[in-house]
Amino acid sequence: MRRAIGRMLRALAPRTAEGMTELAEIRSRYGGVLVEIERLRAENVELREDLGQLVARLDEASGEIDELRRDAPRIAELYDLVFERLAERR
Repeated sequence: MRRAIGRMLRALAPRTAEGMTELAEIRSRYGGVLVEIERLRAENVELREDLGQLVARLDEASGEIDELRRDAPRIAELYDLVFERLAERR
């Protein structure tokens, strides 16, 4: 039955039959590679999403670091004041 359908296809649509034959050969020869390529593509998409999240977190952390830098002089002043008061009590 399968051969009969193949003969009919080759008689009615030879280019389609040839294309299907080539596609079947490619799948049999490179099927595992194609599956691996698709898996790697999906992993690449996931990694890009993760990278986007990491960049967003880095931006947040950068803002916090800038805040700490602005506060550093104030913190130094507070430490100086605390040490002055401690020295006065001695």
